[in-house]
Amino acid sequence: MKHLPVIGRVLFSVPFILMGLNHLVNAYLLTNAVPSFLPAEMLVVRATGILLLLGGLAILAGYRAHLAALILGIFLMMTALLVHLPEYLGSETAVMGINPFLHMVKDFGLGGAAFFLYTIWVTQPSKAVVAGTATPATA
Repeated sequence: MKHLPVIGRVLFSVPFILMGLNHLVNAYLLTNAVPSFLPAEMLVVRATGILLLLGGLAILAGYRAHLAALILGIFLMMTALLVHLPEYLGSETAVMGINPFLHMVKDFGLGGAAFFLYTIWVTQPSKAVVAGTATPATA
């Protein structure tokens, strides 16, 4: 049981690291997902990849993990609402809407978990120490 917080932190960080690498390696495939009101789609995809990768690594390493969780949580809520929700609502058939719907649900879930971790790591520093992360006071 004592290792469960560390295992959870590692497992929570892995999707962000993998998504970040995917954004950087396959950026050309993801430019169509960038909302039309944002210019420079390739730059947006690469910047997003860097944000996801660095956020995941910060949580994994426990370095300023509270800030990484907050930033990732905000980013995920924005992505769910500005990218995946419009894709879902614009789907012509239920089958076409499954993928954006699942991405939206994933982003809401991971974003909620990120906000939860941020709150715990900031308000209960002893929990952050148990989880092997640096507290706001020491980071």
